[in-house]
Amino acid sequence: LIAAMGNSAAKAKYEQKVPAFYYRPTHTDCKLLREQWIRAKYERNEFEFIEKQEPYSADEGRIRTRNR
Repeated sequence: LIAAMGNSAAKAKYEQKVPAFYYRPTHTDCKLLREQWIRAKYERNEFEFIEKQEPYSADEGRIRTRNR
C-alpha cells in the first residue's frame, strides 16, 4: 500500500501535464522508447512544466536521437 501511494504521488507530480496524444511506453516496449520516456519525465521535466514541452509538429512520433 505504501509503495502504491508513493507511485501515485510520483505520477501525480511527474506526469501532471502529459499531452493526450503522447504514448506512454509499457514494460513490453523497446528499451530506447522506455529510456526516452524516463528522460522526458525526470531529466527534462517535460510533463511538469508545460513551457519545457516542444511544440507539436509534423515530426511528432519520431524517435529522438541521443545527440539531439
